[in-house]
Amino acid sequence: MMLIFLFHIFSSVAHSYPSTPELIVRSAPVLPRLSAADTRPLNVWWFHLKKSRLRRSDDKGVVYDTFVNLDDHGFRKNAFQNDEADHHVFFVGCSFTNGSGVQDKETFSSLVSEKFPHSNVVNMGKRGAGFSELYYLWKNMNFQEIYKKSKGVMIYTIIPSHLERFYLSWKYLDWAYRPTPVYSLKNRELSYEGILGDQPKYKIAQFINKFGLSYFWLRGVSHFDFEETSQNVKEYAFVISKLRDEYLKQFPEGKFVVTWFGYYHPTQSHDEDLKLALKENGIEYWDNQYPQEFIEKRGGYYSFVIPRDGHPSPATHKLQAEFLMRKLSENELLTQ
Repeated sequence: MMLIFLFHIFSSVAHSYPSTPELIVRSAPVLPRLSAADTRPLNVWWFHLKKSRLRRSDDKGVVYDTFVNLDDHGFRKNAFQNDEADHHVFFVGCSFTNGSGVQDKETFSSLVSEKFPHSNVVNMGKRGAGFSELYYLWKNMNFQEIYKKSKGVMIYTIIPSHLERFYLSWKYLDWAYRPTPVYSLKNRELSYEGILGDQPKYKIAQFINKFGLSYFWLRGVSHFDFEETSQNVKEYAFVISKLRDEYLKQFPEGKFVVTWFGYYHPTQSHDEDLKLALKENGIEYWDNQYPQEFIEKRGGYYSFVIPRDGHPSPATHKLQAEFLMRKLSENELLTQ
């Protein structure tokens, strides 16, 4: 019965699903490399105005009300950016890196830039992003054209959701952006599959969402949806190594590091498997896991997040910045 139901849904989607116009890229912030065959995923990154207001509210009132400013290359502005610095610090990741729910000056990237003004600190975080967006960007864009210095570091801040985004869980597809690039891992090689909007599974998810049935659908398929395992965590570590390789192709004197927020585990339940797999793939990681006593002393998990939202609070961004500045200094990767 489930197969018949899905067949009818997909048939309807294939013939009548309304096509969403592609978002218009406001400008080409960096030069594409000749290998770029499909430019649609760029719309994930550069459809925002250079200055915008992001406000979230619920039935209890305003959750957050922030202003977001982008630099000339489409990335969120820091308090200080030094394009003439002799090395770079690229922070990449999702909304946790971008700073959803906090002001420009409150993101950990901005706090690092303010403390170390002689370093070119860039916030390359994107709301809703995972590995695929980052990999597409680094594989198809030429950052050497705007960041001239080869020395520096890329720091990828991961959260558990990045794994389910790569494997296209139903929960993710319910809200994911249509132009998002899709990659699959086959025989230890990444294969580009087009954008999410072309994927049958995404069309089904959006069809269900259109009719307001997501809640019931997600509850029904939860037992059959993506499940984190030791094996796919290890695969994901290998996938991350591909992002590292693309960064080092452009910045061969650079350093690649993975880290996470201290109150939030990097996986659902396989942290040690991830750490071991990162090591096996030659990836350095900075473990910022807070001791349980520290979390409890501060009032538990929810004391680190924006109430009724879940993203890191300004105070948590400050803790993350302090940790990163300490690690960057220990590794002599920042100039004060």
